[in-house]
Amino acid sequence: MINRFENAQNEIRYEQECYMVINSLYASFIHQMASQIESVTVYVLNRESAMKDSFNRNMLYSTAVGKKKNVFELPSFKYYDMLYCLWNFIKHNSISTFDKLKNNYHESIYDNINYEQGTPAFSVIRLSDELILSLLDGCSLFFKEYCNLVFDEDYEEAQWNYGKFFYNQVREEIELITNPLGLPFYL
Repeated sequence: MINRFENAQNEIRYEQECYMVINSLYASFIHQMASQIESVTVYVLNRESAMKDSFNRNMLYSTAVGKKKNVFELPSFKYYDMLYCLWNFIKHNSISTFDKLKNNYHESIYDNINYEQGTPAFSVIRLSDELILSLLDGCSLFFKEYCNLVFDEDYEEAQWNYGKFFYNQVREEIELITNPLGLPFYL
């Protein structure tokens, strides 16, 4: 009887530890994902001469000054904003970042949580594959809308309307004619 009781305790502890490890990995993935997205954003804004030496979210928003709508009015802005709120909460584990996430995206936090400053964020966020996939899809849509608004770039047209597109098409046709089997040159 004592062994059964100890096994039950061990199983509960094991499940709790697995839950914490998995959520920690989810949080790390979201942190890395947000960092990469921010990196590409800074790169593009710098390349387009839309920013100076430093970057913050207000710079991203100010690129749409004088346009037909604000960045935060884009239909998919909520995904970018949610990712940013999650990222900040995961980085800082503070009451202010928790409150911002809770006030704006309460569905991403477990119900009836009394958060204390310093508690790991991943223990109160509803982390899942679905959350990550929705953030990725939503951010992809957001940046398509953003580029359309700020740079007047149509995503569908940008897939083919660039200098090397036709050059690459011609090279592929020549390769198909001269090497129909696709064999490496050294054979």
